[in-house]
Amino acid sequence: MTSEDELIRRAQGGDLEAFSRLAREYERRIYTLALHYCRNPADAEDLSQEVWLKAFKSLGGFRFESSFHTWLRRITVNSFLNHRREMVMTREDEKTAVRLDSLEELIEEPALAEGF
Repeated sequence: MTSEDELIRRAQGGDLEAFSRLAREYERRIYTLALHYCRNPADAEDLSQEVWLKAFKSLGGFRFESSFHTWLRRITVNSFLNHRREMVMTREDEKTAVRLDSLEELIEEPALAEGF
């Protein structure tokens, strides 16, 4: 068992110092990956923080089937993709809201209202 595996097991057991050591080891790599996807330092910082929160909450599910780095990368990519989906859905909701507002304005036009 490697020292990293030992840190992971300790962190899984609730050792916050062990998790902090893992985070310090990988924080720069995760931020760099987040920046690659986000292309904005502030968004990359937000994504990185989200990744560490998810990693902390999900650490009990890490089964040593891949490297810890691969597991963190997967969390990063999935978090980015989820964020993008939410943004697209929000934009679609905003477009729908604008179309509905425009439709309501059109319906309220006196010339149209008289025809109905």
